[in-house]
Amino acid sequence: MEPRWVIVENVNRMKKWNRHNELVETIVDLGYTVSDLYLNSAEFGSAQARKRMFLVCDREGSVVTRDDLLINSNDPPMSARDIIDWSGEYQSGPLYKKGRASPTIERAERAVAALGKNIPFIIVYYGSDYAGGWQTLDAPLRTVTTIDRFGLVTWLEGIPYLRMLQPSELAKAMGGGNEHTLPYGSRREKIKLCGNGVCSDVMAAIFTWISQQQAG
Repeated sequence: MEPRWVIVENVNRMKKWNRHNELVETIVDLGYTVSDLYLNSAEFGSAQARKRMFLVCDREGSVVTRDDLLINSNDPPMSARDIIDWSGEYQSGPLYKKGRASPTIERAERAVAALGKNIPFIIVYYGSDYAGGWQTLDAPLRTVTTIDRFGLVTWLEGIPYLRMLQPSELAKAMGGGNEHTLPYGSRREKIKLCGNGVCSDVMAAIFTWISQQQAG
């Protein structure tokens, strides 16, 4: 097909893959100039810290840098708080209830020890626990994956309650707006779709830059 532009996106570990250079060289041999980038969606206005490898490839030799793309991103920084649906539509249950896993309680108690009571926060299930298994709402959400791993802790009369973040909230963390809808399927399937996606804010910056090159 020989399109002018090819964009490859994958997890940041791809940059350390022992065949990464071979991949780039293969694309170059096909006639493309490759800009090998490491981009964090939070820098482009997403409410999520999603660090990914991007290869922006042009058959006519254009080269783009991270700074070039950031020029095209005018969105203000967002945090996890911005994606939460505070309407009360989704039911929470008491954090301290029979059968609640002890690691969950431990993560929540580390958050309370750091923040104090009556301050909402997010518990991060699964994945690395380098941040204590929780995060504040004032930072971008940690990376959305294909697994249901984010719980919101809120307070009512001094008692902590917990619910999981919903697919619609995760879609917003991916850069989706109210006009974006997830296809039918189970809750798990919708979360998987979010985790396998590419943040709209980053792609918008790339496509804006591409349109500038085409116009030039």
